[in-house]
Amino acid sequence: MATDLAEPFEAVTDRTHLCLSSTKDPSKNASKNTNLLPTWLLALFRHDYLHTMRMLLLSLSLLFAVSGARADDVAEAKVAFATLVDYQKKDDIRTLDLFTQDCAVKFTVTDGKSTRAAVIPADVFREMLAKSIALKHGNKDVYEDVKYSQEGACVRVTSSVLYAETGKHGPFSALYVRDKGLFKIKELNVTLPDNAVPSE
Repeated sequence: MATDLAEPFEAVTDRTHLCLSSTKDPSKNASKNTNLLPTWLLALFRHDYLHTMRMLLLSLSLLFAVSGARADDVAEAKVAFATLVDYQKKDDIRTLDLFTQDCAVKFTVTDGKSTRAAVIPADVFREMLAKSIALKHGNKDVYEDVKYSQEGACVRVTSSVLYAETGKHGPFSALYVRDKGLFKIKELNVTLPDNAVPSE
């Protein structure tokens, strides 16, 4: 009887062991499913992410390049303006080379009550400038509070000029542009206190 009872028990035990050993771990299935289901989504995300990063890096590169270019423009404008001041003091005929051929020139004369403005053609201005330099008087006017500002690809220089002859001040503005690779004055606006001598 003992043997008869043992056999069914062992058989049941073996069957139970087989059932348990054949049962798959749900957590493993879930892990596999989690990796399989979003494969296409992960691929799409990875592509978009890489594209976004490339665009971001390109934008930053362009930003730094533009910032660097603007810093170079202002630096070159400072050198060009310093050269103008130096040439004016020395009555150097090369002053003419610091203006573009089609430079727009405007002189305004004021006594504080009335104002007279005149636009001078580029060729007339260059002729006047050459005659003034030939006199060799030397420019003793002083540029004060000089400022530089970027305007697109150009640089504007503004200042208050102290005219030596009258001791009066007048605003000065010059727009520098690249002309054959060099910064030159494209627009010149000078306000002269009455009786002041125009600066070269």
